[in-house]
Amino acid sequence: MTTTVATLSDTQPTAPVRLVMNEQSFENRVFVGNLSFKTTKESLTAFAEKSGKILETIIIKRRRRHLGYGFITFEKEEEAKRAAKDLNKKELDGREINVEVARPKSELPSKRTPKVSSSRRKRRVKKVNKAKKEENSASPNTTQTEKLDRDRSKTTIFVANLPFTTKEEDLKELFKDYKVASVYVVRMRKGRSRGYGFVEFENDKEQKKAIENMKDVTLEGRSVYLKVAYSRQERNENKEKAKEKKEELQEDKAKEEEKKEVKVIKEEKKDEVKIVKEEKKEEVKIVKEEAKVIKEEKKEAKEIKDTKNDKDVKEVKDTKDIKEIKDKKESTSVKEADNKAKEEKVDTK
Repeated sequence: MTTTVATLSDTQPTAPVRLVMNEQSFENRVFVGNLSFKTTKESLTAFAEKSGKILETIIIKRRRRHLGYGFITFEKEEEAKRAAKDLNKKELDGREINVEVARPKSELPSKRTPKVSSSRRKRRVKKVNKAKKEENSASPNTTQTEKLDRDRSKTTIFVANLPFTTKEEDLKELFKDYKVASVYVVRMRKGRSRGYGFVEFENDKEQKKAIENMKDVTLEGRSVYLKVAYSRQERNENKEKAKEKKEELQEDKAKEEEKKEVKVIKEEKKDEVKIVKEEKKEEVKIVKEEAKVIKEEKKEAKEIKDTKNDKDVKEVKDTKDIKEIKDKKESTSVKEADNKAKEEKVDTK
């Protein structure tokens, strides 16, 4: 008996699994489903070999991925039937497996549906959605109408196509003939107008009157579009306002943090400058003290020098006086000797 099995190997591209066999080969073959991904060819063979002699065990894979089913070929048809009876609903590797005698593809119920390309499917969905939309617009159901009526604001109108330079004062001036409770121009984060806004009136009569009487109103050369506001729009705008306010608060917080940081840096710099000034002051003080010491040392040196000079002068003077005295004394002695000699000479005569 010849069996030909075509499966996906690890090297083949991904494609649906096809088993091509002689229909007589199914008599001794069983299909095994719901296999655990841990189950190997060897463990499946060991599990089923008690039912009979196994010729071949196949676990179907796509590339390296385990697909969770396979086939076991026994030597005899009776062994395959016994395996289907004994092993069905038994547990293998933690999972309850399904075992049944394999059947030719011609006997299997067809579960495949014709393939529809992605683009065709999209076109089909688009057509269906369009048809539904047209149907809904042609005859809106009661629930949608009730919801729209419920969402309609009784006092607020939506004002569109405003010039981007429009301010709240301009919008209020535009509706000065009506009892306006509040106006709001929707703006971007940086303050530039988005080109639309809301006007809230004191009551529904004023709202209706404004819509009826101001159909052809213009502002700075632009035709302004008016319609009843819906609470959803207001909620969205409130969300937008809340978001912008949150962002503004975050920006303000960031600015405050930045200011604090700048202040801290300034304080640190001020402290540094103060320290530097004090250090310079100390240095100047030290320099002055050193200069004072040097001056005193110079003064002392001068005094010593002057004292020494005076001493030297005095010594010189004393030496001169001594010499003068000595010279005088010697002169006196010579004079006295001359006088004495003269006297002696007179006596001799």
